[in-house]
Formats: sequence, C-alpha cells, structure tokens
Amino acid sequence: MGFTGRLLAWKRKVLLLLCIVVSIAVLVPALYVFSRSKTMLVQETKDNAEQIAQSIAIFLQQDQGQYASLVNADSLVPGSREEAYYHRMNDMLQAIKAKTDATFIYTMSMVDMHSARYVLDAEQSSSKLFSPFGSSDAMNPIELTVFQTGKPMVTDVEIDPIWGAFLTAYVPIRGSDGSSMLGVVGVDYSAAFLQQRIGQMRWVLILGFSVLTILFTFILYIVTLAILGKAGMDDLTSLGNKRAFNHALTQLDDDARRHDCPFVLCMLDVDTFKIINDVHGHLTGDKVLSQIAKTLTECVDWPKGCFRYGGDEFAILLPSTSLAHAELVRNEIKMKVEQITLAELDDKKLSVSIGMAQWQRTLSIEELISQADQDLYEQKRALWSNLKSTPLIRNQQ
Repeated sequence: MGFTGRLLAWKRKVLLLLCIVVSIAVLVPALYVFSRSKTMLVQETKDNAEQIAQSIAIFLQQDQGQYASLVNADSLVPGSREEAYYHRMNDMLQAIKAKTDATFIYTMSMVDMHSARYVLDAEQSSSKLFSPFGSSDAMNPIELTVFQTGKPMVTDVEIDPIWGAFLTAYVPIRGSDGSSMLGVVGVDYSAAFLQQRIGQMRWVLILGFSVLTILFTFILYIVTLAILGKAGMDDLTSLGNKRAFNHALTQLDDDARRHDCPFVLCMLDVDTFKIINDVHGHLTGDKVLSQIAKTLTECVDWPKGCFRYGGDEFAILLPSTSLAHAELVRNEIKMKVEQITLAELDDKKLSVSIGMAQWQRTLSIEELISQADQDLYEQKRALWSNLKSTPLIRNQQ
C-alpha cells in the first residue's frame, strides 16, 4: 500500500472511530427518548380512552330516563321504544368508534359481584365480536371497583383469556340522583394497536437518530481532518510543515522498505533570502516564500509532497522517482522560480538551490536528510563563490 493508500486508510479509520463514538453518544439519549416516548404514548392512549368514555357517559346521562329503561328491560321487544333507542345508541357508538382508534366501545350494567351484562355495543351486529343486549360476561376486579366506588379507572395492558390483551378505560354512568349507578362505559385499546404505534414511533426515532448520527459524524470528520490538517500546515505558504514532512517521510521510507520502491528527497533553499529581508523587508520576504511555495506545487506531480521545512528552506518528496527524473524536476523548479516577478524586488530575479538524495535501503531517515542537506550545502557554497564579488554581497559582509 502506497503513501496515498495509507492516508486513505487512516482517514477511513478516523471516520469509523468517529462513527462508533457518535453512535454510542447518540444511543444513550435515543434509548432514553424512546423509553419516555413509549410511556407518554401509553399515557396518551389511556387519556384518549378515558375521554371517549367520559363523553359517552355524559351523553347517556343527559337522557338517562331512556337509558335507565333500556338497562332495566329484560329483553328488547320488537317495535318498542327501548329497541329504537338501543339501535340509535349503537349507531352512535359505531360512529364514535369509526372516528377514533378505539378497538371496542360498549356499556355494561352490574348483575352481581361476579358478572355484568352488555347493554350497548359499537360492533356490527353481524360481527362475531358483537355482544348482544343482555349477554353476560365475567366481572373483572377493575370493573367491580368502578361499580362500587363510582370512580373512573383506566387499566394498564391486561390479558383477558377470551378477548385478549387490552388497555381499558371504565367510566360510570350515574343515575338521576347522582349516587346510583346505571352502569359503566368501557373503551378498549388493544395491545396490538399500542405495539403498532410504538413500532411506528421506534422507526421514526431510529430514522431521526440515524440521520443525526450520520450528520454529526460527517461534521466531526470534516472538523477533525481540518484540525489535523491545520496542525500539519504552514500558515504562510499553505504547505505541510516540518511535522507533516516528518510523518510523510516516515511513511515513504516504510513503503520503500516494504515494496523496494525508491524515492528522492529534495531540500530547497532560497538564495540571498537574508539580503531580501534586510533590504526589502520581511513582508516582501513572506511574499517570496509564498510565490516559491506556489511554484513548487505547480512543478511537482504530488503537490502534497511539498513542505516548508523551516525559515526559507523547503523540502520536496518525489515518490517512485529516480535521480534522473528528479534532476528534471529540479531544473524546472529553478527555471520557474527565476520567472517569478515581484514589484517589491525592483525586478530582481529570484533563485533557489536544491539538494537531492535518493533513498537507499542502507540509509536511515536521518542519513537521507543529511545527504540532501550536504548536496544543498555544496550548491550554496558554489553559488556564494560566484556571488561574493558582487557589490550587494560585499555590502552585506
């Protein structure tokens, strides 16, 4: 795997790590929100059941004379007023059920401590679930408590051996004296309905928190790369700094030893840079460095292999390159640098010295840098030998 491949692998590891961290960070509040939402959903269903039962009870109490006659009737005589009232009230309950999510709506009257009988039922008469007028059912403890206390009650999800699992609200239907009981209104919500609502809520939360996880992971990934990139970047030239250079050089050395793929290290120094700073000022010197950095990235196939090593010194890594090809790159850089024009330099040309060293298995990283520095030093010494007689140099000495 080459250096670029290693860089991509490292970025993938960073992304995976962030994804795991964010997922764990999001999972805890997600589970809490789900638990709270589930509790709220059950409570909301209880409230809905009780409100529906309360509304029906109030409506029946407003015409309690007819309802009392129906409750006290042993059977429904065809054509009687009780039968007409019974069908009219059943139609009303069916309409209410159709507009709500309730599973069953019915009214019951007390027979004894152990049984009750159905009065009204919102099911269609043709349904197997329909409870005809006067049909009996076992009295459960909650129903009995409501009949005895006259207080509304709502159960949790309970399992009935005949009807299944339901959450039920019971509301008393009071007589005209306010103390007697004509019966109770029952409103059932099935456990299946609750599970469906909880399942829908679960998927909404999963989708929402998944989007948040992806979004936060992506944002943190970008920010992390930006911070790490900034930590390895020279602010003036936007090239990698010495820290980034050391990391890249170590990776290239490791790749070269694994795959026997030599590379070339170039060390570059700006000629007469101290004189430029002294004569034209440090701002001009900064412009020179920026222009040279831009030139390096234009001349090198791998722009990320260009670094500001320190001061006016640059380093260039040329992967999978021979000295012969590196020589071509060096000549192109020198030519392009000489073409740089800055008004602050009064049209004076710039030049650079570039030392080179090719990787060898017998060389350590320190020795490779030392060889490139030594080659640079020889070029600088030859350059100063040629320039030492110029007036500008003599004035600086």
